[in-house]
Amino acid sequence: MGEGKAVPSSQPSPVLKPGEGGARKSKEQKRLEAEQHQARFRHEQELQRKEEVRKRLKESEGLILNELGKTATHQNPARVKDLSHRLGEIQKQIKTLD
Repeated sequence: MGEGKAVPSSQPSPVLKPGEGGARKSKEQKRLEAEQHQARFRHEQELQRKEEVRKRLKESEGLILNELGKTATHQNPARVKDLSHRLGEIQKQIKTLD
């Protein structure tokens, strides 16, 4: 056998034809990439939803704190108790989002 000459082989060529292993890998890779994309998209949506909920809760918290800061509110102890309870619940919800 001389150097530089190709020796015929009885083994099949490692080159894959369309529709064989390489194509399956490509389809599998595309499927995995699509799943990853969907997972990232769902994660981003969840983060946006949490941020929207947190924003609404913070607005409610501010309104209640403002109401509790008014002298007129304290003329009605039942109202103060209700607002304080609601404030506590809102603050608990905010903590669960952190």
